[in-house]
Amino acid sequence: VKLLGGEVVSTQSDSVAEGILLLAEQYGVSQIVVGKSQHESFLQKIGIKRSLPHELVHQSKGIDVNVI
Repeated sequence: VKLLGGEVVSTQSDSVAEGILLLAEQYGVSQIVVGKSQHESFLQKIGIKRSLPHELVHQSKGIDVNVI
């Protein structure tokens, strides 16, 4: 990670999306790139209504979220 100019950070939050967006705001991030699972129907079957990419897109304000 450091060889590519990145930094490992951690946070605590009630949701993964909330934690990512909080850190993004603190670090002045303007874009988030996240992958979309091919198994979203499985997540819905076990009670997870929205995927992480879906939550990031809907909760982000002023940060572009790119889903691949």
